[in-house]
Amino acid sequence: MEPIIDASHVYIRYLMGDFRDIGLKEWTIQKVKRERRVESRWSVEDISFTLEKGDFLGIIGANGAGKSTLIDAVGYLGFLVRECVKFQEGDKIPRTPHKLSAEKPIAFDIQFVVDGIRYAYGFSMNDVEFLDEYLYHFPSGRQAKIFEREGTKFSYGIKYKKELSQLESKTKSNKLFLTTAEAWCSLKEIIHPFRFFKEELIVHGIGPDNWF
Repeated sequence: MEPIIDASHVYIRYLMGDFRDIGLKEWTIQKVKRERRVESRWSVEDISFTLEKGDFLGIIGANGAGKSTLIDAVGYLGFLVRECVKFQEGDKIPRTPHKLSAEKPIAFDIQFVVDGIRYAYGFSMNDVEFLDEYLYHFPSGRQAKIFEREGTKFSYGIKYKKELSQLESKTKSNKLFLTTAEAWCSLKEIIHPFRFFKEELIVHGIGPDNWF
């Protein structure tokens, strides 16, 4: 039986650093090169599981081990992708930041598989805008860019530039480009990832407002 959820080596880490000035992509490069030092706190480390239809999963751990954090982070990520289209210009982005870095941007990165193709998606944000965003896929086992966004600057994979570049003006600072593009384009490389978040990544009963 094909699994309905296959999570492999999931990590959640709070980074105590500000990547607003240089962008998440450049910040990550500097971190890898050891040119930038930041504090970090791991709440979830190396969690893997597979669920088939009808299966139940229990997450067991001590108080403060990150059980709720894992579920809440996944639910919140899906909420933003599905619901940010409803945000009006000037609306704040609903979030509950880590108490130790309430004024700092936060970032999400996730990898998932749709129809046998692996995708990598992520973004960083603060209370009022999405700062960075990217979407890659691995159609032949190698990473290929679909789009990258840094503030108001966009770049695209060659085969996606013509269609996606027309949607830049429709993307407000408090909305994700993936969500905006799905409403206006016919590219399966956009539609399939969006539908993953809308139809497959559903979490109920977690978070201060259940993210609904």
